[in-house]
Amino acid sequence: MRLSEHIVVRARGYAKFTGLKTYNKNLKTLLAIGGWNEGSSRFSPMVANPERRKELVKNAIKFLRQNHFDGLDLDWEYPSFRDGGKPRDRDNYAQLVQELREEFDRESEKTGRPRLLLTMAVPAGIEYINKGYDIPKLTKYLDWMNILSYDYHSAFEPAVNHHAPLYSLEEDNEYNYDAELNI
Repeated sequence: MRLSEHIVVRARGYAKFTGLKTYNKNLKTLLAIGGWNEGSSRFSPMVANPERRKELVKNAIKFLRQNHFDGLDLDWEYPSFRDGGKPRDRDNYAQLVQELREEFDRESEKTGRPRLLLTMAVPAGIEYINKGYDIPKLTKYLDWMNILSYDYHSAFEPAVNHHAPLYSLEEDNEYNYDAELNI
């Protein structure tokens, strides 16, 4: 089987990226899947199906190890929302995270290699968090969460605001570090 040029270029890019660890032995490299352009149309059916979750978990471990990544960052924007999202995405996504963690643990115990890291990008807005993310369950299985605080404000608003405020302003007390991190 011949690899397409696109895949070869991507693989070389991965090698360059993970190769940065030669300059810093403490550097951890993670592969992110998802992102804004991905939406829910493929994530939602995948997490709803136990066999497809199992396949993703198995393939993720294989791919991460073959390409010398230290872990996986999940960036589904946003479960239960957007093009094809379903209310059950919240529970199914948490189930996927649990299954990833359990298999990452097993693989590490079996091989003696360091356990793969598992992280997640989560939205800043409480409405997205409440409907799409089972925070109590997720915190049991994730190494950390990256809060998409740049989403507090955007170019779609009529006035300029700080995109990641730590503290509330009088006119905007909903979107800030203090309000959102007390989930």
